[in-house]
Amino acid sequence: MSAGSLKTRYMILRKTPFRDTSLVVAGISADYGRLDFVLKGARAIGKKQFPTADVFREFLLEFRPSRRAESMPSLVAMDLAASHDGIAQSMDCYLAACSFAAETLRRAQPMLEMPLAWQAFSVMLTRMERTLSPKIPLMLARLAVLREHGILSGVVPYPELVAPLFRCAVEADAPLPELDETALNRVDGWIETRCRMLTA
Repeated sequence: MSAGSLKTRYMILRKTPFRDTSLVVAGISADYGRLDFVLKGARAIGKKQFPTADVFREFLLEFRPSRRAESMPSLVAMDLAASHDGIAQSMDCYLAACSFAAETLRRAQPMLEMPLAWQAFSVMLTRMERTLSPKIPLMLARLAVLREHGILSGVVPYPELVAPLFRCAVEADAPLPELDETALNRVDGWIETRCRMLTA
């Protein structure tokens, strides 16, 4: 690791073209919250070069923090760890993930760790690659966000479901508890309402 640099897990949640071949990417890190970078030449395509920077891709990242509040950190190294490209099989899942990405970027603060939200986002994408409906994966990810912000209280409907549902939010292979449609809708509505309050 280079002197003065930091390493973390990173996920791109938004990309914006910049100049001819570059990108400005915004994303989240488990250890350092929101991180935005200019990726020079990230859109260039050639015989030995193909763009890897895309939304919902995970990277092992090394960067140097910015010395001034108005500047971006400097990228040292960026290695692809996971792509989640399978989410494209369902437009509903893709659009739900895009909406959740926008919510997440609004909440995330630079250099403020968010390990639960990061893990839950990764698990949500993995689950969405396995289904055509975004409802349950999105509900689970939002539950983890509420837990990270300390907003899970005793007023949640079916409190006995909180622990098994949270496990599903951070472990992609954890089995879902059995939920009838009424219970699922009540829990989902409760979570969505509190997440809206959190993002407002």
